[in-house]
Amino acid sequence: MPEQTVWRQEFEPTRNRAEQLLVMIDVQDIPLPTEFKTTLPAHLLKLKPGGWGGNHRHLSREVYVALNEGLYIVWRDAEGQRHEAAMAPSQDGKLQVFAMPPYVPHLIENRGNAETFIYELIELNNGLVELLEGADSLR
Repeated sequence: MPEQTVWRQEFEPTRNRAEQLLVMIDVQDIPLPTEFKTTLPAHLLKLKPGGWGGNHRHLSREVYVALNEGLYIVWRDAEGQRHEAAMAPSQDGKLQVFAMPPYVPHLIENRGNAETFIYELIELNNGLVELLEGADSLR
């Protein structure tokens, strides 16, 4: 059975000037587990309040970094247990990186009252995406 452990770690952005609301992220500074050490294309996603993305599983590895508050990542482990974690930056400005292995059912929700952004790195492959519906859904 594929590994279904979601990896999580805090890291300091390349440049963090909270007083100026300036954060610069260099993709090489994002810590990744060894199996993710490949060149992953990056995307910036915006979620509106109450919005969500995912609610699926697929062959790709994904890495997420939330850039502001309100975002939660939800996933199901190999035993079917539901987990969730807040993705907000820490009070000292450190960001959290979440690495999602292949086949893990997951989604990201904006439970805040404002639009929020997430930085996503994803393996691009021709793998099938399976949408989660009914009892399998994480929503």
